[in-house]
Amino acid sequence: MCGRVPLGVVGLFKSRLDYASRLSTGEERAAYEAVPSPQQWSSLSNVRQSSDYAETLRQLLDILRSYSDSSVYLEEFFWRVAGADDTTLNVFSERITTNDEDDLRAVLHLLHEGPTKVVFTNPNFAETILERFAELGPETEQRAVDALISNTVKLGGGGFAAGNGPIEFNGGLAEQAQAQLAIWPTGSRLAKVYELLTGARPIVFPGVRHELLDDEGD
Repeated sequence: MCGRVPLGVVGLFKSRLDYASRLSTGEERAAYEAVPSPQQWSSLSNVRQSSDYAETLRQLLDILRSYSDSSVYLEEFFWRVAGADDTTLNVFSERITTNDEDDLRAVLHLLHEGPTKVVFTNPNFAETILERFAELGPETEQRAVDALISNTVKLGGGGFAAGNGPIEFNGGLAEQAQAQLAIWPTGSRLAKVYELLTGARPIVFPGVRHELLDDEGD
């Protein structure tokens, strides 16, 4: 259904969010699931083949602006629909060029919550995003740099542990940035991001202690 009538699906979610916002108590709002969990919608990515793909993203961005209190959940939903592709890039570019703070904040949050390590998986996308933000000035460009770096180093995936040993996140990140820096155009905006990432260090959490495991078994 999402691929056939994406605008209808987005309209339904907006209506549910409108209804939720009118509920009188926080308890009622917490009990009402305005937008179903994105994991329940395996066909969301089918929207990318629809002629309404771009308009769907525009309307989702409008919802993100209007319902910022639900933004984290809606950002996950957005990236179930969107890919790091030219259509998403064009829609982001439209919002960035408005230089409207609400639009900029929505795009920056989406960059943070988007596909992890996009600077490595889709560097052309990341470079163009930086160029668009740079057109608004160095401070705005820096906000985009911060969002992309945060997206790259954030926890939530990529942890490695051997047995009950320590769990390491972002292992090899500096080396990956160094390798990318060697092939990316010198002086480009993304090259500066890679330079910053070459200083990244792994985040290590201690492993599960055997004493704790023994306690759980008692």
